Amino acid sequence: MRVVLLTKLEGGIQRGVDQAILRILKEKDMDLVGVVVERTIHGPFIPFVRNKVRRYIRIYGLWGFWRILTKALEISSKFWQSKLGQIVDRTNRAQEEKNKRYRSFTELRKDIDFPLFFTKNIHSDESLSLIQQLQPDLIVVYGHRILKRPIFEIPREGAINLHHGKVPYYRGGPPCFWELYHQEKTVGVTVHYIDEGLDTGDIILQKEIPIDTCDTLESLRDKIYPLGVEMLVEAINLIKEGKVRAVPQDRSKGKTYSAPTIKQEAHLRKILKERQQLKGIS
Repeated sequence: MRVVLLTKLEGGIQRGVDQAILRILKEKDMDLVGVVVERTIHGPFIPFVRNKVRRYIRIYGLWGFWRILTKALEISSKFWQSKLGQIVDRTNRAQEEKNKRYRSFTELRKDIDFPLFFTKNIHSDESLSLIQQLQPDLIVVYGHRILKRPIFEIPREGAINLHHGKVPYYRGGPPCFWELYHQEKTVGVTVHYIDEGLDTGDIILQKEIPIDTCDTLESLRDKIYPLGVEMLVEAINLIKEGKVRAVPQDRSKGKTYSAPTIKQEAHLRKILKERQQLKGIS
């Protein structure tokens, strides 16, 4: 089966995209004929950075942006320390290799080769022509914006999307936030066909994992991202074998979520702190 994967840059390679590419490449009867990445070409540096900061604060809130920034500085610090000749213990090296997450497509392609294409606009005539030339049987979408019909109608098997949430109840994002906010008992992962809505297509696969008392946003995401990659490969195999029994969504249920406000982020921190305290008491 000829597969084209569509994704977009979010400051770097999105979490889980690298593992999805590696897993698809390992499958015998899957031919990854192209990874098409949408990236924004920015102008002057200072306005670009200013707009990026505003966007991240709008999406993740002030506290979330601060966490992203400190994490990036931590990664940068470790990188330069290694460049200066810091010796890493062999055991740590083995563990890092096992849990390796690539920061860029350039870094990923140093380890494994695959056809990679960049575009400024996935809906441009050039992008449409490129995808048609790749002749995919199936389009796989990982962390992209809503696709228009001319793209998802190109493959004979259509297009599928990996969504880190249980639809129809949790469409949109960000992953795991609203489930923790509403103190759900589980968090879901869904693979569904793509239509013209946001996470509204027919469901191919859906699984849930329990939310433990000690879980945080990061610990939950550490669980759902690997699960999502495996489900994506499973869904592709089901489509290839003609075994899909897709289930339409009841759009009257659930809702579409977006980025939380600073107040909502603060409320979630309070919830998580109280859960941790209860865990300590028990």
